[in-house]
Amino acid sequence: MFEKYEIKHLDKFYKIIMIIWLVIYSMLPIYFLICKFLEARKLIGTDPDLPIEIIGISLIAVTVMTLLFTYFIRKKILKTKKSQSIVSSRDGSSISLVHQVVARYTAAIVISSALAESVGVYGLVIFLLSQNTAMLYQFLFVSAVAMYYFRPRKSELLDLAAQMKSKDSTNNAGHVD
Repeated sequence: MFEKYEIKHLDKFYKIIMIIWLVIYSMLPIYFLICKFLEARKLIGTDPDLPIEIIGISLIAVTVMTLLFTYFIRKKILKTKKSQSIVSSRDGSSISLVHQVVARYTAAIVISSALAESVGVYGLVIFLLSQNTAMLYQFLFVSAVAMYYFRPRKSELLDLAAQMKSKDSTNNAGHVD
């Protein structure tokens, strides 16, 4: 189904995508360490008039909406269209199918990872406002689980490539030069 060079390029790009994902994922322990540093140094204070419960509940609601949005946006990015074919660049040369697949998959991974990581940022915010380490841990845990769920999968990349290749071959089957 795939040429040898296509599989080689997909493997190479998959490794790069995994590195990008790991860098984004590694931000969660950094958030944790920052909060521990601030807590140990007593560098943050809380305002007793701040409605922490309302802010916490609001951030939980935003977390649910963020994760639902992440699921659907990733699905939409990875969905191939019936009319899809190889894109041509400005100079008229065709951009390879492998590069199109990698571009689409990388966008899906970066967007879904950033959105899942934002849940950890919500925990950082609630901690900075309230010094509530329990909520920090909960938000970081949910963020880590979401990032793991939306992690790059080689099978997903190969499936996307196969779908785009089959759609491209069916679109070009009736095309006569």
